[in-house]
Amino acid sequence: DSVTFGWCVAEEDSYPRQLEGMLRSRLSPQQVEVLNLGIPAVTSSRGVMLARHVLPRLSADVVVVAYGYNDSSFIRPVVTSSSAVARARRILARSALYRALGSGLSRLVRRGSLGAPGRASPPSQLRYNLFLIVQAARSLGAAVILADLDLPNFYARPVLETVSANQRLPLLRGRELVESHATPPPEPPGLAPAGMAPSASHELIL
Repeated sequence: DSVTFGWCVAEEDSYPRQLEGMLRSRLSPQQVEVLNLGIPAVTSSRGVMLARHVLPRLSADVVVVAYGYNDSSFIRPVVTSSSAVARARRILARSALYRALGSGLSRLVRRGSLGAPGRASPPSQLRYNLFLIVQAARSLGAAVILADLDLPNFYARPVLETVSANQRLPLLRGRELVESHATPPPEPPGLAPAGMAPSASHELIL
């Protein structure tokens, strides 16, 4: 979804580009290519279609599956004004995959094969969609890594944990990864009473 796509950040700052750079620094640059298949505002239902119709063309060795936020009941339509829509389209235009798949995915949506962008999925549907994505990737010989990047809430975590356990897949926990690299802010002076240690709880600086 938009987390993988790199919404509101430069393309080189998206995590797929960062991952590619890290892997190429450890291996030969010719051995590593990370493709960013993230599309903003889509749910795991579209992920199933990508897994079935796009993965077979890519010969992927490893597939990272990260869905959840847009499937949650917290998602609401936010792009309403014409200027916002135009800006979103300009951002999406940088995605070759989005341009190539746009018309085909739209036809699938009209036929009812895909969930509408932003439509919430119950946990059972999310779990089933993830299972289908995993099976599609494995059938092509690709290893699969699940990633919990639903940082604003915990909607996807129990579903991802269940799929990870049942399918014996590694699960990258994004929240813990962020927290392990975060720095707590300094304690404001004068707030801790004399002789009392400052509180250890801090908000994260991201």
